[in-house]
Amino acid sequence: MKGEMTQYSGHDPYATDYIVKNKRKFRYDWITTGVTEHLFFAEPTSPNAEIKIEVIDRFGNKYLKESE
Repeated sequence: MKGEMTQYSGHDPYATDYIVKNKRKFRYDWITTGVTEHLFFAEPTSPNAEIKIEVIDRFGNKYLKESE
């Protein structure tokens, strides 16, 4: 699959997991995650697909991550 990813709103699953696992370590008990609109997903067309994600930020910096 090549193209745009789908953007959605929700709770960051990694941040939520971290907070749940470490809740007792925080000084304040009200720390939680909030809804963010900075989440994206895509579904590969094949389970054996090689996945490459390239992001270009507003400054023109490129970030690349490939499946291992």
